[in-house]
Amino acid sequence: MLEFLLPRKTSISNRTEGRRITEDQIQREIKDFSLCCAALASAQGSNHASLSWIPKDLSVTAVSAFEELSKAFSANLNAGKSTRIVELGVDCSLVSDDKKLVVELMPLVMPLLKSSIKESSIDHLDDCDEVSAASARAPLAYAVVAAYQLRWFVTQVEQPHLGKLCSLVIPCALTALDHWSPEVKGQGMISFIHLGKNVKAAEFSWYEDVILDTCCQNIASSDEIWHLVVEMSVLLVTCIHGSNPRSSWYERILNEMLNHLERQPKNKDRYTPWLQHIEPLFSSVGLVLLAHFRRIFPLFFQWMHSDNDQTLLLVLKRVYTVTKLTWIRNTPYVERLVDELAVTYKEAALRRAREEIRTHVIQMLILLQQCKGLQFEAAWNKHRDDPNLTTLGPSFNTRNAAMKPSTNLLFKKAMSLSLNPTSFSFFLFSLYFLSLPVGTSSLPVVGITYTHDPRHDHDHTPPSHVASTVHSLKLSAVRLPESDPSVVRDFSYSNISLLLNIPNSLIPAIASNRSNALRWLYHHVIPFYPRSKVSTISVGNDILDTSSDLADFLLPAIRNVHLGLRDLGIQKISVSTTFSFINIMTTSFPPSAAEFQEPVSELLIKPLLQFLDDTNSSFLVNLYPYNVYRLNSEIPIGFALFQQHPFNYRDDLTTGVRYRNLFDMMVDSVISAMAVAGHESIPVIVTETGWPSSGDASEIDASPAYAEMYINGLVTHLSSGLGTPLRREGVAETYIYELFDRETRQGTDSGRHWGIMYPNMTRKYNIPFSGSVRTGYSRGWVRMVGGLFTIVALWLLQ
Repeated sequence: MLEFLLPRKTSISNRTEGRRITEDQIQREIKDFSLCCAALASAQGSNHASLSWIPKDLSVTAVSAFEELSKAFSANLNAGKSTRIVELGVDCSLVSDDKKLVVELMPLVMPLLKSSIKESSIDHLDDCDEVSAASARAPLAYAVVAAYQLRWFVTQVEQPHLGKLCSLVIPCALTALDHWSPEVKGQGMISFIHLGKNVKAAEFSWYEDVILDTCCQNIASSDEIWHLVVEMSVLLVTCIHGSNPRSSWYERILNEMLNHLERQPKNKDRYTPWLQHIEPLFSSVGLVLLAHFRRIFPLFFQWMHSDNDQTLLLVLKRVYTVTKLTWIRNTPYVERLVDELAVTYKEAALRRAREEIRTHVIQMLILLQQCKGLQFEAAWNKHRDDPNLTTLGPSFNTRNAAMKPSTNLLFKKAMSLSLNPTSFSFFLFSLYFLSLPVGTSSLPVVGITYTHDPRHDHDHTPPSHVASTVHSLKLSAVRLPESDPSVVRDFSYSNISLLLNIPNSLIPAIASNRSNALRWLYHHVIPFYPRSKVSTISVGNDILDTSSDLADFLLPAIRNVHLGLRDLGIQKISVSTTFSFINIMTTSFPPSAAEFQEPVSELLIKPLLQFLDDTNSSFLVNLYPYNVYRLNSEIPIGFALFQQHPFNYRDDLTTGVRYRNLFDMMVDSVISAMAVAGHESIPVIVTETGWPSSGDASEIDASPAYAEMYINGLVTHLSSGLGTPLRREGVAETYIYELFDRETRQGTDSGRHWGIMYPNMTRKYNIPFSGSVRTGYSRGWVRMVGGLFTIVALWLLQ
């Protein structure tokens, strides 16, 4: 073995060839000496027979010797000698002195190590397809030493320099993973783990599929290195595909791991490292975990009865993560999970980590209560009277626990004040306010679009009558695509929220100079605000369809309008822009596969989403199920019209979600695409939606009956508070298109018949919009009631 580690003899037939041969010889000796140091230094902690005999002192001495050599090399390098570092694209000035020699040697040692590992690999026999260890061309010890040397060299370099060496390191590490020996594989895995922590995703680009395929193949490795397999696979797939949760590699790697865990569910050497390292993969996949519930939860339930406290804590943490990411939608496991948590809480009394375990159980129950509501209450009722759980109920039912002591205190104080009429009257007045149902706007706003055409509206629909008409319909919001100042003024003191629009033609001017944004605001907003309740300004409407060349100006224009509002001291008007669903989405079904179209996604939508996130604004989209229905003949008409029918549904097989109407499916496509872009929590406002009551001969589904069914179904659905399968609160606002038919509009016949009223201001449909008004009280009322509660509490405690 020592002979293998020592430099090989080199025959120099002619030493008179000059300095060049001498320098080559010195470089070979440096390389061989460095390989020897790497083998000795990497032997620390090894249990393999090839390296375990090396004393620790010798390993330490090897490290010290290599450091001395590195310093000497660095001094020589600074003196102006040639180097390979620059050829590799590494900035020599940024590499520390103790790492320069390692980087310099990489092009020399990586091919040698790869060759040494490959020589002892298993090959196919020449006369058949069978493989045999006897077919290896070199002893296993050579491959083991080379693998340890590989790991040592790779771990000496960190970011940002390691990324420049990927083309040298990755082929060698892949060769180690393809070896039959677990010892060799393990060192290759450690090398890849170090790469995953120190290399950017783009630097894997040439090898990403090969690397992830090798990860999948190695998931079947033995128990002794399975912890390395899991850590490596999770780290690499999240590094390479972190921004794409729908990558097939996530599903393939997770399925491979679950296959082995299901075969050996009681194998602690497998499920413990899996629980330790799987969290980043769960976080990256998100809602797609719903498709794996039937495999994951049975394993969780089995592991929750482990004798090891740390294992149980890991299971509880992973269950919490899965629940938080998915809100365990559409799953039969809620009741079973509540039962298992109750049992775990009781069994924790006999465990060392009882307090920590019970804390995690309570956190899990609180989360279930928040996300499942009545379903959780039904599951918990069977445990409510369990004497072993009496201390558990108040812990997560915080609302009831907090209210009971306060109520008792109030009534005791009231009895003591019953002889003081003034004090008792004030007490009852305060108690009345405290009993009010303080809500947080649980239902989405349903509004209407009003397009003002000053050339023709005076014939039938005077703008001055529009506000009263909207108020009579009990609609709480109006969208004004034209944003005529006279119309904005007409909504003064109406308490109707307004969504204004800046024409596409003004976008370049506003983008170029903030003063143009201020000029528009002074003309359309400042004279009327806050008497006219302007809530949102859309900079442009569907520019990708009408004026795609304006895309470069859009975001600067939005920022200038936002900054203009801040300059004027207005904080409550949000700024965004409006897109058309068809022009930005790749697909409407399944929603889990939806993404924003390229290149507009990278160039425009993602930067816009970041702006909306930073400014607490909403994503605006025109969303017409009518158009999607016409483009897809396989969609049933009832599915588009909110009709309840046993066959009116579509299942998203990836998330396990069942959709009962096309509107929810399209909204969730937008939400899913935003999640892929990294901004899943931004509110969505549907700025246009509707159904025409008349159309051309080819538009047979444009009819008054279908239009009434769609709008009535839409309002009923939004007023139910059910939200969408992927977002419990659903859309923030929805604007029906539109208030009046337009007899003079150009284009198709259906383009003139989207209104819910005729131009003479008579109603087309008998649809009750009263349920569209938000329930609960405004934030001002919430603050007032909170203030009263504080006053009463302080008064009672005197």
